[in-house]
Amino acid sequence: MNVAVVDSAGMVTAMKTGEATVTAEFMGVTAECKINVVDIPVSEIRLSSDKLSLFAGETSTIEAVILPINATDQEISWTSSDASVASVSAAGEVTALATGETTITAECGGITEECSITVVMPDAKTGDYYYSDGTWSSELNGDKEVIGIVFWVGDPTFNDNALKSEHPDCTHGLVIALNETESAWQENWSSCGTSISDWITANTDYAAIATGTNMGDPLNTIIGYNNTCGIEAFHTDPSNSAWPVQAMQYIMDYREQCPAPETSSDWYLPSIKELSLLITGIYDNNIYNIGNNTSNRPLINEKLSSIPEAVLISESKMYHSSSENLWSYIYQINNTGMLMAYDKSYSCLVRAVLAF
Repeated sequence: MNVAVVDSAGMVTAMKTGEATVTAEFMGVTAECKINVVDIPVSEIRLSSDKLSLFAGETSTIEAVILPINATDQEISWTSSDASVASVSAAGEVTALATGETTITAECGGITEECSITVVMPDAKTGDYYYSDGTWSSELNGDKEVIGIVFWVGDPTFNDNALKSEHPDCTHGLVIALNETESAWQENWSSCGTSISDWITANTDYAAIATGTNMGDPLNTIIGYNNTCGIEAFHTDPSNSAWPVQAMQYIMDYREQCPAPETSSDWYLPSIKELSLLITGIYDNNIYNIGNNTSNRPLINEKLSSIPEAVLISESKMYHSSSENLWSYIYQINNTGMLMAYDKSYSCLVRAVLAF
């Protein structure tokens, strides 16, 4: 392209930076005019927003105007100060990836302008997919590793003082793991000489895991994290090595097999109330009276069925809880949502949950 062009009337139009010579000729006589075309510098970049709040997974495009409008440089370069929180395309499209804050910068001709981005999570819903990075979504995100399904939303720290003390930010809900095992709860319980609940109250600061069947008893409380911490203390004490808790060992192994995000409580053995929430869903009265109510299980299994490696919640077998009934008994929930109490050596399914 020419630096400048001239028409028959002598109108010169600058086309690009550089130097050119315009020559006028009449009856063999010529005259020249030196033309020096310089850049029109960028003086300002105006963005459509200087602050955005997005949900993780959401996208938004930042519009940019370069001033003056005839500035020579019209190419904008976009960058994100933390691309793990939000990325930005060459067209200014921002994609929110994870909770946090970042700054999107537009640059042109040495001039910059910024837009602050805050990425938050939407309120969790029962049935949401829960990912290894601590985020969740209603639609399965194939770019992330799903590690569980949200089966209850609410604040699990409300009655669990251990959870509230050690993981105060886990106030969104509960997640069920994708896999399970089948084993005794504590096969050699009869040689122990004490209930685990009594051992916990005598040797730790955790609350007792034993419960009666009245409405005000821990039976009706989300307290699995506390229970698990106490059981783990018992299980890992060398003096109890002759009567280990097989259910607890599975939970500890599962933590290694499927690492939970730091923003969660990590995997634990659910209380009987948490198992009731998994199978039946929210029930405001005494869960000891529930019979033939599996209202929540179909939704959770529908979501689990969309994950190839996941195991559905059983419709025929019982699940062990972390809630003790007597020295020799532990509470289970059966396939109809009814509470049971069987010998700790009885083989049942064991499945981990976490609070987030």
